[in-house]
Amino acid sequence: MASNDPLLDIAVAVADGSPVDWNSAASSAGSEEDRRLLEQLQLIAAVTSRPDCWGPFRLIDSVGRGIFGEVFRAWDTRLDREVALKLLHRERTEAVGHGSAVVHEARLLARIRHPNVVTVHGADSIDGQVGIWTEFVAGETLDAEVKRDGPLTSARAIEVGIAVARA
Repeated sequence: MASNDPLLDIAVAVADGSPVDWNSAASSAGSEEDRRLLEQLQLIAAVTSRPDCWGPFRLIDSVGRGIFGEVFRAWDTRLDREVALKLLHRERTEAVGHGSAVVHEARLLARIRHPNVVTVHGADSIDGQVGIWTEFVAGETLDAEVKRDGPLTSARAIEVGIAVARA
């Protein structure tokens, strides 16, 4: 939700990790004090921002996060295609033995071919962080649907249940 204060909106974007058009913000800064605050916000954003790549993958945007890691829409620069990249939190990576168990599980999942299951393209550990990349499926999550529309109707719950069971 936008406020009446552009600097507050930028500060919220920095806190959320959202992209900021710094050139536009600088050109619309009214006073010298606003420009100084804007420079400080840009410095904070640079220090706290997520890396924009992981190995050969360029991170485009975050599409979800959970207990084990964060999922990004990413670009595989080696194969020139969009992928979903799940990066495990570093503490989770340490808990599973530097990721070898996760990489092994990804190898097993990569053998599965089914229209209701994403295709696993690979898994690796780079600089101590484990990632798994799969095909990217654009669309809305079930969680987002429920938040938007409320509880599933019986018919929708059956439809989702059948799709999951088929997978």
